[in-house]
Amino acid sequence: MISVRCPASCGEIFQGPVDDQEALISYAIDFYALVRLEKGKRVTGKNQDKAYHAMEETLKYFDRSPSLLKDYRLLVESDIPRGKGMASSTADVAGAVMLSAKTLQCPMTEEVLGKIAAKVEPTDSTLFSKLSLFNSKSGKRVRSYGPYPKGRVLILEGFSTVDTLEYHRQHSKTKALKLYQQKENLNNCYQTGVIEKPIRVAQAFEAWEKKRDNISLKELGKLATVSARAHQQILPKPGLEKIIKLSSQSGAYGVNTAHSGSVLGVLYHEAFFDKKGFIKKIQQEGLRKHYPILRDHRLIPGGLQWMKY
Repeated sequence: MISVRCPASCGEIFQGPVDDQEALISYAIDFYALVRLEKGKRVTGKNQDKAYHAMEETLKYFDRSPSLLKDYRLLVESDIPRGKGMASSTADVAGAVMLSAKTLQCPMTEEVLGKIAAKVEPTDSTLFSKLSLFNSKSGKRVRSYGPYPKGRVLILEGFSTVDTLEYHRQHSKTKALKLYQQKENLNNCYQTGVIEKPIRVAQAFEAWEKKRDNISLKELGKLATVSARAHQQILPKPGLEKIIKLSSQSGAYGVNTAHSGSVLGVLYHEAFFDKKGFIKKIQQEGLRKHYPILRDHRLIPGGLQWMKY
């Protein structure tokens, strides 16, 4: 039996058109799915179905016979919430690809992992060890940035769930590109206390690109907040503006959202963020009724880890 541990995420830092393609940046947190491959009768279920699809795509990619893995089963153990925008499916799928390739004794790189995983469904960039700009549909890594900055995220988890495949069918690439091209949307992205004037998503991304080799949590928060506001036009988050304001007043660096889910992330350093005060404020503002579950996690390097049994 072999197994890998795959990290979750909390939504996206950025998603929009870059070099004539739609790309995203997500980040990994210390919350994991464990995927195992062993000999035995296959277990069915929605989680396993995507994992077996990933196994099939791995066989196709390396041009290997399905008979080589017909006596193996995949087991997924995960507490990552489903349909909330926390990369639960990416963890399952990436784990299945890695395990299948190892069993087949096929060479695996992060670039190949991304390409195979994206054939199953649109994928997050958490499978890369460094912050990466990633085309989630083609599986191509567009840019590789520096290491993940140190910090934490306070996750506000909403009620609703989103089916990733259905969401991407309804919100095509064309629709997403139009969002960023509309001047009225791009010019209404304020971040009180962080960005002091109207800023376009494209401008925010250009500023990020200039610091690509030394990304700080502050820069992460700036870009995330602008992108979160733009995506309110597609999948609104209750009380987003109030949360941005209160988090900034409490010392956070910015707010990011799941562009195809219901979670928000407040990005912060422990030394500067009044977490208890912020939680009290959102309770007083009646926002907890929209976000009944709070989670607190550390930002970590992405990528999968082999586990020993």
